[in-house]
Amino acid sequence: MEYLTIVVISLIVLFNIYVSVRISKSYTFNKNQKIIQIIIVWCIPIIAGLGSLYFVEEPMKHIKKKKNGFTEEGHCGASVHGEGEGE
Repeated sequence: MEYLTIVVISLIVLFNIYVSVRISKSYTFNKNQKIIQIIIVWCIPIIAGLGSLYFVEEPMKHIKKKKNGFTEEGHCGASVHGEGEGE
């Protein structure tokens, strides 16, 4: 029984790490939204993780990155909301 508990907790932690990385690399949210999303994911592990992953994945389906680093919409890794690192 202890072994099963360790395996389940390890899987939840790995899933949370995966979701946290995906959120941090997302162009969908600004910096404050990313921080709040990651906090929620770690406070409510499975449900919040699946929900956040859906919101990160869904907008990215519409943006295809070309070989030159630009997207079809002309963005080059900058925030779509106008709050990129260079501002």
